[in-house]
Amino acid sequence: MSTKTKSGALHLLRTLRYSLTVVVRPFYGYGELKYEHAGSLGAAFLLLLLALFTRVFNLQYTGFLFSEFNPFEFNVLRELTDILIPFLLFVVANWMVSTIFDGEGTMREIFQFSCYALTPYIIITIPATLLTRVVTAEEGVFITYILGFALLWSGVLLFCGNMTVHQFSPLKTVVLLVVTVAAMLLIIFVAILFASITDKLVDYIQSIYMEVRLRL
Repeated sequence: MSTKTKSGALHLLRTLRYSLTVVVRPFYGYGELKYEHAGSLGAAFLLLLLALFTRVFNLQYTGFLFSEFNPFEFNVLRELTDILIPFLLFVVANWMVSTIFDGEGTMREIFQFSCYALTPYIIITIPATLLTRVVTAEEGVFITYILGFALLWSGVLLFCGNMTVHQFSPLKTVVLLVVTVAAMLLIIFVAILFASITDKLVDYIQSIYMEVRLRL
């Protein structure tokens, strides 16, 4: 392994490990990410991949007492897109809305900060999933609380990340996130409308083509 490759690997490991600082000290950690470049885009992509892996792991290896997993209906691509598309849609919508709100964050920073916010979900969900294979049904309520806490913690980090990256007050951050969700719904509506119009247009063109062929 060349020195350059080793240096790149060490940098990735160091910036990935910094996600633990973000988890424990979110405002300090995100401040370092924004102004000191303590993180990296490579670590952000890796965290996103780990989150996708965690989702699939949770579906497949949750104990049968707590799982509704059906291997015959399982589609890994669908499960991954169910997380990836909303996540990327959030990043795009957040960037669009923040430009109107005079936010300071770039799309790269929003993506990176959002990926780092996934760390609690990754760290907690995998061991919690393994616990479902050994606990009883009565003890399962604690697993639910643990998984809920993981999502809540990631949500808090996402909130802190938005405050830091855009340099907003808590109230303005709440408004930003609400409008971001509304923008996501609007984008989905426009995409569905566009797909519907395109489908009807294609059918119309095909019907004209078939009619012309029959007349000829």
